[in-house]
Amino acid sequence: MKRIIKGFLTTFIFVLTLFSMKHVYAASASISASRTSAYVGENVTVTVSYFAAAWNLNVSGGASDTIVGYDANGNNVNGSQTYNVSLSYPGSVTVSFSGDVTDGNTDATTYPSGSVTITFQAQPQPTTQPTTQPTTQPSGPTQPTNPSTPDNRSGNANLKSLKAEGQELVKVDDTHYTLSVKNKVDHITIKAEAEDSKAKITGEGRKDLKVGDNTVEVVVTAENGATKTYTITVTRRDNVFTLKQLEDAIKDSDDNEVDLILDGDYTLTTKQLTTIKDSFKTFSISQYDENKKVLYTWIINGKQVRDTVESDLKVLFDVKDQNTLSEVMEYADGVVIRLSQDGKYPKGFSLKVYVGDKYKNGDLLHLYTYNAKEKTRKLISDSLKVSDGYVTINIEEGATFFLTKANLDPVEEKKMNIFIPICIVEGIIILLLLLTRGKKKKNKEEKKEETTPPTTQSTIPEITTPETTPVVSTTPEANIGYHPVEKLDTGNSDSNSDII
Repeated sequence: MKRIIKGFLTTFIFVLTLFSMKHVYAASASISASRTSAYVGENVTVTVSYFAAAWNLNVSGGASDTIVGYDANGNNVNGSQTYNVSLSYPGSVTVSFSGDVTDGNTDATTYPSGSVTITFQAQPQPTTQPTTQPTTQPSGPTQPTNPSTPDNRSGNANLKSLKAEGQELVKVDDTHYTLSVKNKVDHITIKAEAEDSKAKITGEGRKDLKVGDNTVEVVVTAENGATKTYTITVTRRDNVFTLKQLEDAIKDSDDNEVDLILDGDYTLTTKQLTTIKDSFKTFSISQYDENKKVLYTWIINGKQVRDTVESDLKVLFDVKDQNTLSEVMEYADGVVIRLSQDGKYPKGFSLKVYVGDKYKNGDLLHLYTYNAKEKTRKLISDSLKVSDGYVTINIEEGATFFLTKANLDPVEEKKMNIFIPICIVEGIIILLLLLTRGKKKKNKEEKKEETTPPTTQSTIPEITTPETTPVVSTTPEANIGYHPVEKLDTGNSDSNSDII
């Protein structure tokens, strides 16, 4: 029994020790050299080591490389990369590294950096043992046995120019410069030119930047091996302009886009919106979670803003009565987006929401609004595309939205899809009928004109009366009386009818 208990305790202590050891060491990275002093032509080994679950390290200076990788199981592992460094002339070489490593136990990310400098000296000259000199010095002048040869090589290790492409360096002294860049600038490119064309320069090229201070070294080696190091301290600023710092953010921006963050104050005042409108810039106002992931971003186009009414920018991802919403949405899987504001938003507002934890890029989503009072839904869009994990919604007024891949109204959509082409066909048929009818009417009128002879005079129907035998007198006076009408001539509108 004692042996069983003893064995159990031993196993327990062993497992506990292993578990404890797993959490002793945090992710890290370092750089070392096999030696820091060597002769010209000799190789020195520089090693960049790391202990992490994921790593992204940049090596620069005397060696240039990028070390990127991760452990598939998410455990911290040891790794290293070696580089051979040498010089063919006296001088010094600096190898630096910077980047980030992620711990597999805590998921914490750190940003290690470091450098080593190796000095290369000229090869020593072979020494000759001095011979015994006679006690009696010879008469007359003596010539030096090993006359020294003067070194005519240039010792100029000065820079003629030092630049960061697209940026403006601030000179502190002869060898020290500073530079401050925006948060979105994640690298700079260094260009340098020496005063002496025979001098050599190391440290040029692309330099990746972490948030905070970064040190960049440019080393100039003269022809004779003399060195001079120029240092640039680059500060990559944190993107910390809040809504209250709107005017400062506008001054800091040199383009048409301004980035802001929400820090608990979600009210966009009339004054602030007027400033946005007058700037004609596009503003991205983002809300981050505790892991520094953007949950949502309000995009406001200053060129489109007309009304400057106060607006609430708070967005929630739940509703008070989830059961009712689920019933209205037919228990479909989706994302709830609830705006705190009930009224209308000014023109030019859109909302970019992260849905990457539920949907993949390229997915087409249906967007519905949810009316809690009437317990109804309404389809707004059936083709919102997920891009980089986000969807963008044009906002006109406050509402509760529901995003889903499910098509909740297929019948209504089908009816609408059929109704539109039917209307188009009916319109075409009506148009053709009208055109045909008009053409027939025109042809009928033309035919009628062709069959009817033209008339230049109007005729009056001839009036017939019963035949009578007039009494004719033999005397002219007796002939005055009734006479039958022979013809009524109306061919001329101005002529009068004559009685014959």
